[in-house]
Amino acid sequence: MFEIYEKHSREYDDLVKHEDYENNLGTTLAKILEGNDLKIVEAGVGTGRITRLYINRAKHIWCFDRSRHMIERAKINLADYLDKITFQILDNRDINKFKGKADYFIEGWSFGHTIIENQDNINKIVKKLISNCIKICSKKIIIIETLGTNVNEPVPTNEVLFEFYKILEEEYNFEKKIVRTDYKFESNEEAERIMGFFFGEKMKDSLLKTPRSIIPEWTGVWVKDLNHQNG
Repeated sequence: MFEIYEKHSREYDDLVKHEDYENNLGTTLAKILEGNDLKIVEAGVGTGRITRLYINRAKHIWCFDRSRHMIERAKINLADYLDKITFQILDNRDINKFKGKADYFIEGWSFGHTIIENQDNINKIVKKLISNCIKICSKKIIIIETLGTNVNEPVPTNEVLFEFYKILEEEYNFEKKIVRTDYKFESNEEAERIMGFFFGEKMKDSLLKTPRSIIPEWTGVWVKDLNHQNG
């Protein structure tokens, strides 16, 4: 999977431009963010897919990703806004190296990868990630992660993510919102080609067996309001 983030930003862009065709995630974020001229840290920025959803509300954004390849694509996608973006190559585990203070912290489909890569001690890595977020953020932490693609119900895609989400809700008192972020393609053939490249042969075979141009997807948005902390 990491090879895609290191070498295939164009193909990744081709995937996410078809995602959330009803803009449900954008609508959800608009309700969570309060006011304008916001200072935001975004981790795992990728090609800027999430950034574009809120960038008009931001005064300045610090965009982090561990992949230079993805950041270079994000610079192209966000070219009209470079005057208010600072890009930095930074792993999720090193977010505390950011010395400023933002209003909001946002990550999309990025912490999940870090958790899976460090699953030998899930509680320890989650504690590190969340405590780092709290250090650099004053208003809200927003965590966006998968609840399944090409499935009929929202569920964590593996046991590691199940445990991660459980810790967020039960130990750190994050509030969960479930959002439909369905993909829409011109044809099933296009869906098969693009989604098969990213998600693999199992996804490709599934789309061959059940042809459709709209692919269901569920996304979880976990929010912690730091002005009303109870854990």
